[in-house]
Amino acid sequence: MSKLKVFLSKTMPSVRRGECRPVEPVSTLVSQARLRNQSRKRLAAAAACMLLGSMATAAHAASTTYTPTSIQSGQGVPLFIVLAPQGQVASTFTERQAWRDIADRAGAKLVIMDSGSDGAWDSTSDVQSLTSLYSTQTSSGIEGASRYIAAYGNAGITLSVYAAQSTNTIAGAAFINASVADLASVSGKSNKPLAVQVINSSGTNVTGLINYFKTANATTITNDADPNNISYYRTGSDPWNADYSKSHFVRQVSNQSSSTIPTLVHDGLFNTVSRWKTVQGDYTLREKVRAGGIPGFSKITETVSSSSRDAFVYIPTAVRNGTVTGSVPVVMLFHGVTGNGNYFSDQTEWYRVAEQNNFIVYSPTGSGFAWTSTDHSRYRQVITNFGTNGLTVGGKNYPIDTRRIYMYGFSNGSIFVSGYAMKYPETIAAAAPWSIAEVPSSSSSTKALPVWYGIGTVDEYYGSDNGSGFVSHFRGLAGTTGSVTKYYSAFGLSNRI
Repeated sequence: MSKLKVFLSKTMPSVRRGECRPVEPVSTLVSQARLRNQSRKRLAAAAACMLLGSMATAAHAASTTYTPTSIQSGQGVPLFIVLAPQGQVASTFTERQAWRDIADRAGAKLVIMDSGSDGAWDSTSDVQSLTSLYSTQTSSGIEGASRYIAAYGNAGITLSVYAAQSTNTIAGAAFINASVADLASVSGKSNKPLAVQVINSSGTNVTGLINYFKTANATTITNDADPNNISYYRTGSDPWNADYSKSHFVRQVSNQSSSTIPTLVHDGLFNTVSRWKTVQGDYTLREKVRAGGIPGFSKITETVSSSSRDAFVYIPTAVRNGTVTGSVPVVMLFHGVTGNGNYFSDQTEWYRVAEQNNFIVYSPTGSGFAWTSTDHSRYRQVITNFGTNGLTVGGKNYPIDTRRIYMYGFSNGSIFVSGYAMKYPETIAAAAPWSIAEVPSSSSSTKALPVWYGIGTVDEYYGSDNGSGFVSHFRGLAGTTGSVTKYYSAFGLSNRI
């Protein structure tokens, strides 16, 4: 890649959660840009990120994209990125059709990337090219929890560095007949857990990669009954997910034929784990949710002031069949950046709780797959409409108990929920902004409201005190005193709630 030239302005925005972050150490970017002091380093990183995100990967690497015809516009889908081995072009990659078949089966977007004009993969400029491609491919419509990369041959050098440095951007990495980087000499490693599959690959650096992710995943259990399929699992389990330990693994598989590998990677990795929880079985649930094929799930059009958006609704069985009558409570879900109402309602599994407790789940999709403060008045009107007209789904109208409307938001959705709760608390019964990012500095309301917020103490984007202003606001209105912090040991980490 040619020498990076960065032009800075006094209004250069900082790099924020969900946006591109350069995987090369800042010092490298600064050296390329010939910048000197620390403040300019931070700006250089932001500028480099923006430039990389807008550059076409064809400058060094080329890629082809395949989107199954079954995928509907605006639908959140998994993303599979496959790095072709040195010497093969993306458009004629020998395993291209096999991976297309997998994409069709999974309802996933597929991107195949090659090493470009110089014909070689490395751990510097190609990592930047991969970062750029990832940024452009995940801008919208891609499920935040279901992004995976597989690398063949010495493309593993690039992927091993990317996976170690930008771990939280993907759910899993597969190395196939691969050479990998010496991770001991790679700077900027995150030391965060990642599900990894190593196929037909060996050598000192491969052993180093396996040991690195074994440590990052805190694996202590070995399943080596089959000498050609050795898996290292994490101990313990997440109290909300019995299969949690299985989602943090390193698996080494040998003696596999090339024709079986795409299916092996999909079934053993891509279809097994996601960034936040174990995916249940062959995408069946998500495919059925998308198609409206699970009883109780429906996609509706939400219209406010001539502006229409999709919303995904779950009506529990007892409410649908009339066993439960009268007005029904509603839990409203607000997804994070790049998410959508469909996937978020599935990912969070609120519908399971709704089925047991007879409330409706209402999960809209934000404009541009995100939320802003301008949406506050929109959902105030939506709630007003609930009270006036109820909720009509599938030709049947359900009266809504407007005394029991609740809001839950994650990340960008938490910004929306916290701001809404401080502005219109009289319209909802309680609010739970989770992984809270930012909170409005002022509020137009002085009404108290029950709230529950949470953020991880090791959140890599925000400090553990984020949201303290939100809690202080409502504690002050309620006149409560004393500690409101509890620590739960979950996912092997200390999470502040």
